[in-house]
Amino acid sequence: MRFIGRKEELNRIKRLINMTNQNNILIYGRRRIGKSYLIKKALEDFNGKVIHYQCKEISYSNTIEELSNIISKVLNINYRMSFLSIEDILDFLFNYNENIVLVLDEYPYLLKKIEGLNSIIQNKIDLNKYESKLKLILSGSQIEIMKNMIDYASPLFGRFNDVIELKEHNYIEAAEYYPNYSNEEKVLLYSIFGGEPLYNSAIDCSKSVEENIIDLIVKENSFVELNIQNMVNIELSKIGYAYDVLQAIATGTRKNDDLVTKSHAPSPANLNPAIQKLLKMDLIKKISPINDENNKKKIMYFINNNALRFYYKYIYRFSTERNNMNAEDFYNKFIKTDLYNSLVPVEFENIAKQFLLIQNKNKKITPAFSKIGTFWYDDKKNKINGQFDLVTLDENGYIFYEVKYTKNPIDSKVINEEINQLSKLGISYYKLGFISKTGFKITTKNDYTLISLEDIYNINV
Repeated sequence: MRFIGRKEELNRIKRLINMTNQNNILIYGRRRIGKSYLIKKALEDFNGKVIHYQCKEISYSNTIEELSNIISKVLNINYRMSFLSIEDILDFLFNYNENIVLVLDEYPYLLKKIEGLNSIIQNKIDLNKYESKLKLILSGSQIEIMKNMIDYASPLFGRFNDVIELKEHNYIEAAEYYPNYSNEEKVLLYSIFGGEPLYNSAIDCSKSVEENIIDLIVKENSFVELNIQNMVNIELSKIGYAYDVLQAIATGTRKNDDLVTKSHAPSPANLNPAIQKLLKMDLIKKISPINDENNKKKIMYFINNNALRFYYKYIYRFSTERNNMNAEDFYNKFIKTDLYNSLVPVEFENIAKQFLLIQNKNKKITPAFSKIGTFWYDDKKNKINGQFDLVTLDENGYIFYEVKYTKNPIDSKVINEEINQLSKLGISYYKLGFISKTGFKITTKNDYTLISLEDIYNINV
């Protein structure tokens, strides 16, 4: 698998492991997001010894034995090291008088086996932080457990020199996995596979986009489906209403009260534990309008993983029909039309948001905006309410962006409709932006921000 993106994270890890003093790094993120690969890449040219241990659900004694064997091999010790406890191992490594990195990958497995392990490590750090050369990297996929380690109540609070939450690739990094497809095809692939390195690395660029979709996620027991089911079975099987919440959100249900109805939960109290758990696992996200952030009634939920959304929107939902049909026929009947008319246009709005964020952080937008998101309106006169999907706020006020993923270019009619709607609603703004898949057909010379699909993919991250 190619190493793509992660420049900032890579540099942060390299900086700390190449220092002479003792440092500690915490790295966490969803399964298959590329944590181990990132660590491996950062350690490629490290001038020292590396002990990389993949923690497992095995007994304490077997863990100590495996670590002892790895240490003996890495340090070229002729005899087999025989440690009695994790304290003995840590004492030895903290006092080893050479540059050395200890990686405990999937650390939560070890944490469950060794009572008080966080306190043990905290004690060793505090005793040796001024003399030791050891670099300690703790990595894990169980996000809630890993986040708790940097909580004020944790023994390890304040002991990490850096904390890295590894996220999916953004749309422009994901496109590096399939550089030869057209920009429209890149939008389609990102809409389905998102920025998941594992899934993107499986895309076969010698096939058409639709062949990849069918092979990788639509066919029974496909690569992506099996990975999703494995994750779901491990992490969600014990969470009541988790499947119902995911399917409801995937098919367009966004608000808490509507999720209760759609999932057939007796009350919000029954559903809330599932929602909170999915949020902590980074599988869903909640979004509030930037002009009314504290209003709980206007919070909307979205699935935070494109492949998982696709799976629950189409595969899980129509599982019976899929079992009875050829994969190509199932795709054409139950997926294709909705995919192009509904899912991809919505995801294009997310891509547009990512583009603006990247440009803003790269100082390409002046003045820089401080907020970006949706904008809620309540038209009391006509008794309707709704939201604008992409709005930024900077020191001059709001910029409203209209995002169109259609066959027709944005013309003066589209612009006038946007102006008239904002005027009727009495919404204050100082500029308008338009983002179009098919370009523009505009004769007026007003100071609009115009962004094409080519602009979106012609940037540096």
